[in-house]
Amino acid sequence: MLKNIVFGLLFFPGSLLLAASPLYNVPDAPVEYTEKKNKYTSQKDIEIGKKYYEKECADCHGESGEGDNDDKSVVAFNNSDWMKTRSDGQLFYIAAEGAGDDSDMEGYGPWSEMGYSEKRIWQMIAYIRTLIP
Repeated sequence: MLKNIVFGLLFFPGSLLLAASPLYNVPDAPVEYTEKKNKYTSQKDIEIGKKYYEKECADCHGESGEGDNDDKSVVAFNNSDWMKTRSDGQLFYIAAEGAGDDSDMEGYGPWSEMGYSEKRIWQMIAYIRTLIP
């Protein structure tokens, strides 16, 4: 087995970098966002969040949060390993501000063209959390 690893590193040196690269390229949230907690997690909030998720998010992220197999930069919300590394505040930041300059996802915050309230974004995040297996 060690021989196979050495062979792989000698003949495919970029493979180590590829394996260490992040799965999705999303911006890190400032500390004031990462510490935020979602207080809209009731069943009614989740149902409302689902409605808006289906309207705004499902086209790219999939009906069940499976992401887009053709575009690996689209986050799969049903990827439990990745989702465990993101706080609700991190998800809020991405949804409100957008996923960065390298992404087609624009922000949905009250100050954006979409103009969603913070409560609406939190409700979508509550629903997204239900997609994790």
